Amino acid sequence: MRTLILVGLFAGCLLQHVWAAPKSQPKPQLEGYWTSQKGTRLIHIAQKANNRYLLKDVYPPHTQHIQGDRIAEVYPTQSTTPHYIGRTFHSTRYKKRHYWRSFGGFRIQMLSADLFRAKRSYGKPTLYRRYIPPKKGTQFPLIGLWREKKNGWLIWIKRHDQVSYVTLQGAVKHKFSKHLEVIAQFHARPSLPNTYIGRHKWGSSKIGKRTFWGRFGGYQLRSWGANRLSIRYLDSSHTPTWQYVRVDTKTK
Repeated sequence: MRTLILVGLFAGCLLQHVWAAPKSQPKPQLEGYWTSQKGTRLIHIAQKANNRYLLKDVYPPHTQHIQGDRIAEVYPTQSTTPHYIGRTFHSTRYKKRHYWRSFGGFRIQMLSADLFRAKRSYGKPTLYRRYIPPKKGTQFPLIGLWREKKNGWLIWIKRHDQVSYVTLQGAVKHKFSKHLEVIAQFHARPSLPNTYIGRHKWGSSKIGKRTFWGRFGGYQLRSWGANRLSIRYLDSSHTPTWQYVRVDTKTK
């Protein structure tokens, strides 16, 4: 009888210990969209076969990558903290040199579910925060044809992918850019309702001058309702606010 009592007490203590033990926390997910701490880059991470994660640029530096270009690949390590190791992809847009750098020269350390630190074998580490696009219905619609109130300029806005938009030249005859040429790209800033940030194209493809992308953050768009928006070019010395009104909701 005494033995049965001791066995029962031991089993009760064991069950209490199991139920009281802290549950293992799920590892933070690496997949999704991420923006750098300064907001100068937007990347997308997707899980591929063989437990590989591929990083692609959504807004790349124009001198290094083409939009949508792969920039790195990583694999999870056996570390107790979420840690990934891999290599970067060297892509020079103008010299056309494309190759993978040595494995181990790129690392990612998850600091939380919405923050990670990326470190190359050279340079300072970069912090990335998770980018969550605003939910539908929280932003005024942008897609369609717009006309600038004072000068009559026309622009088309259409969606580029799940998180970003592009602005196209809407005028059939324009002095500097061709009809339906992409002249800007941007995405929403969740911290500021109905505010968008991106970059715009400098130069002129129509008169033979070299075109290049301005800095990220130099293009700011705000919507003031379903039929009005404003645009500012913050990387220009001439920074008035251009007011646009909606012409049509259809895009080509």
